[in-house]
This record gives sequence, C-alpha cells and structure tokens, in this order.
Amino acid sequence: MRSLALLICFVVEWTQCVWAREQIVYPQLLEARGLGIEEKLIKISSTHTLPLEKSSIFGHEVIVDVMDGSQRIRKAVDSEFIRDRLYQNRHHKATLLIHETTHGVVVKGILNTSHSIQPENKLRQSGGGRVAHRIREIPRMFHRHASRKIAAKKQAIVEERSWPYANGITLPVSIVVDTVQRESCASDMESIEYVAIMMNAVNLRFEQIPEVNVKLMLREVKILEKENEDDWAKVAMGNTLDSSVTLDKLEERAAAGDPLTMGAAIVLLLTGRNCFASSSGYPVEGESYTGHACRYYKFSVGRDVPGTFSGVKTLCHELGHSLGLLHDGESTLEEEQGHPGAEACPSSNPYIMCGLRDCGVEHDRFSDCAASQIKWFLETYGGHCQIYTESLPPVTTPLPRKFPGRSIFATQFCRLMHPETKGIWAYTGFEDCRFYCCTPPVLGVFYTYTTYTALDGWRCDAKGKKECWHGVCREFLADKKKQQKK
Repeated sequence: MRSLALLICFVVEWTQCVWAREQIVYPQLLEARGLGIEEKLIKISSTHTLPLEKSSIFGHEVIVDVMDGSQRIRKAVDSEFIRDRLYQNRHHKATLLIHETTHGVVVKGILNTSHSIQPENKLRQSGGGRVAHRIREIPRMFHRHASRKIAAKKQAIVEERSWPYANGITLPVSIVVDTVQRESCASDMESIEYVAIMMNAVNLRFEQIPEVNVKLMLREVKILEKENEDDWAKVAMGNTLDSSVTLDKLEERAAAGDPLTMGAAIVLLLTGRNCFASSSGYPVEGESYTGHACRYYKFSVGRDVPGTFSGVKTLCHELGHSLGLLHDGESTLEEEQGHPGAEACPSSNPYIMCGLRDCGVEHDRFSDCAASQIKWFLETYGGHCQIYTESLPPVTTPLPRKFPGRSIFATQFCRLMHPETKGIWAYTGFEDCRFYCCTPPVLGVFYTYTTYTALDGWRCDAKGKKECWHGVCREFLADKKKQQKK
C-alpha cells in the first residue's frame, strides 16, 4: 500500500486542472504495487493519473424492463455485467465504466465535476495500441427553479415511527428512462450503463454530507418505448415534458400496483426533453415531492442533456427534495413540525439545493443545512423505509434460479456488448468458463476478439452436463441436489 500511496501523492489535483473544452487522449491501465483486487490505476494522459476503486451502486441483482422484439420483458439479472466494470474516485467525484478489449482499454463516464470521457466512435488507436477517447466539458446547466409539490396528507402505508438507525440507510431507487434519453444510446445495455454512471455520481455527492450516511442503490431500470411512454410521462407541445403531470402519472402507476413502484423507495423519471412545470408555469430542470421518499408520493422527474451527464446535479437536487431537503434559504414547512429548515444557508451561496432561477456556477456539493434536514427526515419518517431496507434488493419477478446464463445466449450477449460491430459472434465451449466475442474474419482468417467470463448458468462442456458458476465449470446444481436426495 505504501507504493500506491506514494504514487497517489504525485497524481495531479484534477479539481485545479484546466482541460481544453475537447481533447483527444489515449488511456491505459497501469500496474502498481499495493493495488487491491477491487482497485485500478488508470493513466488518462501524460499528466493525469487517477486511482480508482469499485463502485457499489448495485446490489447483487438489478431488474431490467425492456422490449425484446415485440414483447416487453421484466427480469432480474445478476448485476455483475456492469458491477465488475464500474469504478469511482471519491475525491474527484469520478465514475468510470472500464472495459478491457484486444484494442486496448475503453473508458466512458465522468472524470471530475466538469469533464466527461467517451471513446471515439471509430476507435482509432495510437502507435502503442491504445484507443482514442475524447474528453468533453460537461455542459453547465442554466439552473432554473426546480419546483416541487407538497403532497396532500394521505393515510400512512406503515405505522409512523422513529427509525433506530437515523444516521445510516441504503435506499433502492428505480429509474424510468424516456424515449429521448434512450435514443442517445446505441442499445438498451448502453442506456443502463449510462444510468448506472449517473446514479453513482449522485451517490458520491450524497456521501459528502457530514454526519449522515445515505446511500442510493440502483434497483431497477425501465426503458420506455413510444407505445407505452404516455402511461408514464406527459409529453406536451414542442416535444417538451410537463413535469407536474408526469408526477401525477407516476402516482397513477403506483396506485395501479405497478411492480416498479412497489419495490423502490424512490422512483425517478429521467428525461432528455426540456421540461416545464404546469403547476407553477415555469420551465424547470426537474420536479419532485419534498420529504416523501419511502412514502406515497416518492416520485421525481429530472432532466439530462442526453450523453453529457449534465443532469447529475439535477438528480441530486430532486432526490434531495425526496429526502426532505428544502431549497437553501427557505423556512420550515408549517405542516412539518420540527423540520430544521434551511434559512441558515442563504440561497445567494449557490450549492446543489439552490432554488433561484439563476444560481450561477453552482458549487458541487450540498450546503451545511443538508445534514440536519436529512437526519430529521430519517428520525421522523425512517419507519416507512424499513420495508425497503430489510431485504435488499426486494426482487418481485426473478428469473428461474436467477441465473443470467439461463436467459441469454452468448451471441446475444456479444451483440449487446458490441452494438457497433456488425456480424459479431461468440466462440464458446471452453471448460475455463471464458468465451470470446469475435469480429467477422478478414480474408477468412484474421479476426479480433474480446474475452469475457461466462455468465452463471452457461453450459461449459461438450456433453452439456456442466455449467459455469462464479467462473468455474461444474455439474448442474439441480443434478447435485438429485444426488444428495439419493
């Protein structure tokens, strides 16, 4: 660890670094003594190196709700397909999805509070065999008033009581992706990866609130199609989104017993459209109910310019409302006795919970008023959250035995992982539980490939009597149970 610590001491302070608005770089992974099994060291450019650790935005499973041809499928899958490639750096608020290929390392995500990185479409390489990436400045949103509704009193779902662990909680969040946001990604898989990067970036900001330990866990991602979008979102004239009516629609889905809303402490619709709130008549970046996480009105709407990660602060703002945060400078709500309010933090200091129409260049953290408000929320309404935290993740429609390899073929997997490569195919059958996504052969002989570890449940021997489980080729679990009965 000493060698790693010395190496980190020489890492450039990225928060003081001035990147060009756009810049081409060729990242590479470095080896260093002391690196743990869940750590990486990545060199972005000749002057910038970043130590990384595994992200924890996922539980063991994530539910995906997507269209498969003409049929909508909702299923629980092992989150390993993203979890093992998602890394973060808390200090710089970086979240990176890392994929090692025969072309070199491919990186996408958020480098720091101001810049993102994506591989170039043509994947051109340097002389050293590294993949070209483009660093872009994340657009600074002109912060418009993120309005919120105060919900009418409703009968509590569970008995209102104080929660004994007021300083720590993990809350499952379900994300609904609208069609404009989805269209910016090449595939459903890429869209899910994008949501994971954004939500991990949100988590890194909540982690900085002192004296509280609030963590969000991505439970489900639902990707809308044009055929069902009207059930979840209100698209108005000019292809804008009415955030107020959209909140009403989310409530209607919950009232109808939709499983996505039942298993989540917070439900957020992520849109790529411009938004306005018909409840106030103003254009907004998002809208949500204040202090209703885990309760009846646990809904939020947030806008992101597709592909830019610009909506991270908007999601922080709206999810902050859900956890009881008022706009900085606002006084206590009359109906919420004991709420500490946020008057001690002037709105002229533009932190994440700024509620002015023009907040200027926002600070990338919550103000000092956030901790007391979240602590009050957990002490007052934490009892409602127990139904979501006692069993994480509360999967309602699991696959048979929950083995991802039982629901997807290797070639399908390769097509999802490499949507830009036509004719990609899978080479399988190895007893070491590795398989290869291969490009079409050139001149009938030469091809490139990317190596993956087989998903749990894939068959791995010629006789078809063994399956992969945690990377090991072994007898079917069902067969073992039969033998035990005998």
